[in-house]
Order: sequence, then C-alpha cells, then structure tokens
Amino acid sequence: MNKKAFLEKGQKMDEKELAEKMYDRHRKWVLSMEEAAVEWGSSYSFVSKLFTKNSPYSEKMLLEKQIIPLWVMYGTRRMWKITDIAAWLVNTEPTKGKQS
Repeated sequence: MNKKAFLEKGQKMDEKELAEKMYDRHRKWVLSMEEAAVEWGSSYSFVSKLFTKNSPYSEKMLLEKQIIPLWVMYGTRRMWKITDIAAWLVNTEPTKGKQS
C-alpha cells in the first residue's frame, strides 16, 4: 500500500471529496493511529508520543489547539473517523515546525 497522504502541497479538496477518497483507500470509516497519522502527514511515532505520560501536551490541549484531529475511544484504543480527519485537514492551518 502506498503510504502517502491525500493532500499534497497546493492540492485543494472539500471535506466530502477527501473523506470519499480516504474511504476508497481504506474501505473503512474508522482508522487506527498508524493509518490516521499517515493521512494527515505525521508519523505513528510522533502521534503515539503525544499520548505518553511524558508528553508536553494534555489531551485537552491537543483538542483545544487542534494539533491532531478529534479521536474516539474504543475501549482503550484511540481511533480516528475519516470524516473528522477530512474536516481537520480542510479547516485547520498547517502548524508543522511552529511552536506556540
């Protein structure tokens, strides 16, 4: 499988289009941390470190600052809905390399 995010530099899509393309690629509506991270252009390692006890960010801060898309919990697993990833990609400013 080609592990490349859908939104390349300068590419524009609306939420619906983006969600449909992600669904066509994965054939499911909810993605694991590894699959979701690839879709928004992060590494699995970076995202998993956000949820360790040594992380500089609390879960509340991650949501407030929209560092990553909203997630849902299935038992003890964090999963991401394709529609939430698409909305986050379309509606948030890229913050890679910026510190607040």
